[in-house]
Parts: sequence; structure tokens; C-alpha cells
Amino acid sequence: ADDNSRLDGLLDDICSDEQLAELGSNVLSAINYDNCARLAETIVGELFGRQIQTSATRLSTFAACPYRYFARYVLDLKERKDSKIRPLDIGDFYHRALDALLKKLNEEKKNFATIENDELLKILNEQIEQVIQSSSFISNFSRHSLHNAYIISSAAEVLGDCVLAIGQMVRAGSFRPSFSEVSFGLVEGNPDTLGKYELTLADNHVLSLDGKIDRLDIAEVDGEKIAIVFDYKRRDMSFNWSKFYYGLDVQLPLYMSAVS
Repeated sequence: ADDNSRLDGLLDDICSDEQLAELGSNVLSAINYDNCARLAETIVGELFGRQIQTSATRLSTFAACPYRYFARYVLDLKERKDSKIRPLDIGDFYHRALDALLKKLNEEKKNFATIENDELLKILNEQIEQVIQSSSFISNFSRHSLHNAYIISSAAEVLGDCVLAIGQMVRAGSFRPSFSEVSFGLVEGNPDTLGKYELTLADNHVLSLDGKIDRLDIAEVDGEKIAIVFDYKRRDMSFNWSKFYYGLDVQLPLYMSAVS
């Protein structure tokens, strides 16, 4: 507080000095500059209509930086693609392999609670191979060099450890993995959906939310079905109440609300 007071006093002295007044004015303009551009209400109406289609990611992006939201989701600007594999690509690889594994287990009437680890890893490796072959990006990347092949091989090993941990967790309780990559909202042509999820806003506007839940585990307790929402992450994370309060991370709360 004392430092701020001294700076304020210094700026006041500069602005009151005849020779430094212009410099002081420029400094104050820079300090108080606020590049807050507002779209006319008519333009906003033309862009979004009365029903706003959005997602948890888009809401968090807007809360963090409205300009980034405008550039990405309104102007539809995209980063230039390159041949390097990024964390997002590995994350997508993990998601697709785990989704394929759970769907294969459900198809064969098997589950994490009863399947032997050797058989679980065998099915996982089969699904990993199919995911690699079905993705031209991953398959081309893997064939490009021995180093790239090692990256994919290491990712597959991580998945092996992951599914064994999932099996151990499932066997310890009553919850069973029931849905994978299940969508909610206005997802056309997708039968595996939880349905619409809409919120009514002011002036009869409707906020229509969509998203995809990585995994839903379900158990029946005292005659009532209870679900656990899983969102896969590549690093250790915990729920941050401050980020939720400021709208910077609303994914899990929205997903839980959509499920209920």
C-alpha cells in the first residue's frame, strides 16, 4: 500500500510539472488503458441467436479471455498444423484406446471386476493397434522414426498401467464402468447420448450445453442408481474451488448436473 501511495504521489507530481505533464498524461493513459471492445446487441443476436450452443470448455475460455473466445469460436481461427506430436494428440490417443477397450468389454459381456489382468492387457493391446491403424496421423508419425515409435510404445505402456489400476479400483468397490465417451446436448446422429441439457437465461434466451463425458461408472445403492463422472487427465489434478467460482473450470460440475 505504501509503495502504491508513493507511486501515486510521484505521478501526481509529474502531471503537475509543466515540462513533464505530457509524459505523465501518457503514463496514466497506459496504466488505465482498457481495450474492452463491445459488440452491438444486434450483431450479437445475429451471431448467436436466442439459443446459445456452448460447452464447458467454451464457457471457461470466455471467463479467462473473451477475446480468445471470440477469435476461436466466433471467427473460427485455428492454429497451423505441423508434423510434431503434441500433448493433445497423445491425450486423444489415450481417450480413443480407453473408449475402444470399454466398448469391447461391454460387447463381449466382460467387465473390469472379473476379467484377468492378462486377458485385459491382451484386449487393450488389440484395441491400441486398431486405434493406431485407424489414425493416419498416429500411424504415419510412428513410422517416421524409431524415436517416434518409442513415443507411441511408451504411451501404450502407460495405458497398460492405467487399465490395471482401473481394474484394481473397480474390484475394490460396487461401481462398474458403464458408459464411455457418452455425449449430452444437441449431438446429432449419436444414439449414445444423455439427451439435451438447457438452461433458461434472461430475456427468454436459452443456453444449450453440450459435452462428452470420458467415463461413467454406475452403482446401485439402496435401490438408487449413483454415478461417478470420470474426466481423464495426463497429470495429477484436483478440483479447484477458486477456478470454479470464477468460471475458469466448470467442466465437472456441468457434467454432473447433466448426468443428474
